[in-house]
Amino acid sequence: MELMIVLVIAAILVTASVALFGRTTANIQRQNAARQFKNYLERARFDSIKRRASLPAQMASVQIVNATRFSVTIDRNQNGVLDLPAETALIDFGLVGTTSIASADMAFPITIRFDQRGQIDVTNGDGVNITPLFYFCDTSCTSTTAAASTSSLVYISPTGTVAMMRGGQAVPTFENPAVTTIASNSYVNPLLAVWDP
Repeated sequence: MELMIVLVIAAILVTASVALFGRTTANIQRQNAARQFKNYLERARFDSIKRRASLPAQMASVQIVNATRFSVTIDRNQNGVLDLPAETALIDFGLVGTTSIASADMAFPITIRFDQRGQIDVTNGDGVNITPLFYFCDTSCTSTTAAASTSSLVYISPTGTVAMMRGGQAVPTFENPAVTTIASNSYVNPLLAVWDP
């Protein structure tokens, strides 16, 4: 009888451990996919700023192809221009887990371009500008069902800053900075010249 009780307790502990390990693995895979996406966004932004890309064809970009794949186009050979299609890499994180990307306007492909100032232009497959808020979920989720235990958020501000948050967190808001009006002839050094390309 005592042996049966010990075996039942051991079986319960093993089952709980296996279930916990499975959830932990899924969380790690989801967080790694979101972190990898965030890192590629930051690399694309830096690439466009570095090359002063002003034409859409030369802007570094990240394109979400479907719920488990995205492509990255950056100047990999450092020659100052994008040599398409050779400098586009496809990342498929669906091969290693059940993580998927969700958004409010999921018409694929979703293209995120960065200009010479690092600012973004985000359009979906219908050519509509969308809010750059992406949910990385263990299973399918939406903005209302995203929770800290099952999703990670990646948000891109209009100026191109990328933030990664837990699911269910509020998206940060950014106010336009206050600008002071100064008369053109007051307190200006006559030796100073301002150049704006």
